[in-house]
Amino acid sequence: MILQIDENAEEIYFPDPHYGDEDGCFAIGGDLSIDRLLLAYSNGIFPWYSFRDQPEILWFCPMKRFVIFPDEIHISHSMRTLYKKHGYKILRSTPFGCNLTFDIAKAAIEGENLGRNTDTDLLTISCSSTDYIGHQVGVNAIETEDCYLRLDKALADFFAYLDQTVGKGNYLTFLTADHGGVNNATFLQDQRIPAGIWNKKGLVDELNKSLKTKFNTDKDLVKTIMNYQVFFNTDIIEELGLDYTAIKQVVVDRLKKEKDVHYAFDMEKTSIESIPEELKFRAINGYNRERSGGVQIVLKPGHYDYYSSKGTTHGAWNPYDIHIPCLFMGWGIQHGESAQPHYMTDIAATVCAMLHIQAPNGCIGTPIF
Repeated sequence: MILQIDENAEEIYFPDPHYGDEDGCFAIGGDLSIDRLLLAYSNGIFPWYSFRDQPEILWFCPMKRFVIFPDEIHISHSMRTLYKKHGYKILRSTPFGCNLTFDIAKAAIEGENLGRNTDTDLLTISCSSTDYIGHQVGVNAIETEDCYLRLDKALADFFAYLDQTVGKGNYLTFLTADHGGVNNATFLQDQRIPAGIWNKKGLVDELNKSLKTKFNTDKDLVKTIMNYQVFFNTDIIEELGLDYTAIKQVVVDRLKKEKDVHYAFDMEKTSIESIPEELKFRAINGYNRERSGGVQIVLKPGHYDYYSSKGTTHGAWNPYDIHIPCLFMGWGIQHGESAQPHYMTDIAATVCAMLHIQAPNGCIGTPIF
């Protein structure tokens, strides 16, 4: 029997799991608030979705469980083989990768005596398990949510450690991310939102074939398509004395025929392209003459280049990808919030302004406060 959760109840609760069906499903409805999830996880309950057949949340609590006792664990031969092949990399796709990272951070603080002298010390920490898990299962997955809930607890533990070792108010913390992520294309399609995975297989070969015919050469002029940019064999183009601008235009014209492509343009002509100013701004800021490709590709919203129909990726200009957290806490920070747009490049400028030191020589940010 599956019981409906009363969302208007004064207290968060769950029905008795013993009334559930043989698969362990015993309740429907409710929400994914932190308080409800903490109550669920602490009682062996977990949520699950069936987007196509049931839009509401289903709650499971199987009566039969597989229990592991740490002192009785036997590592199988296959697991040993997996460990020998990947080493500690097998941790990066679990929430425990973040916990291990904080343990290493604590060791660095202890070993280098950080925050305990008159000099200003800087320690940067990258909790990357969120990225690996997000790529594997997507941004809306229970595994992703579980990772962030555990990360929240790990942050609380780390701040408590800093309060005890360095002293509350004696350290400045900033927290951000390098990107967000798009919802899985199938999930978006289930919600009747236009989306798709761009299939560029064979496109490089097709472009090279076309360029060989047009410019009368047997050399491959396109090297690869990566990170939504087309990279060219510029050394060969220069050696043959070919018109690089004309070559890029041929590629742009072909890319514009792709059903998933919204815009394609020559990176050296970005400022005069008929594209929104916001895209120009971001494309120009991301362009490095020595490292970037020659042609930029902008896919339609909800579309992305990825090797699998599962999980997700990032690398676009859209709000789901560029909307990232920017939090400051601790020394010199007053309580407050702002919905005004800021950029990750503003972080270095802000920290330098607070410390009254020169900003890095490549800094283009503006102090936030």
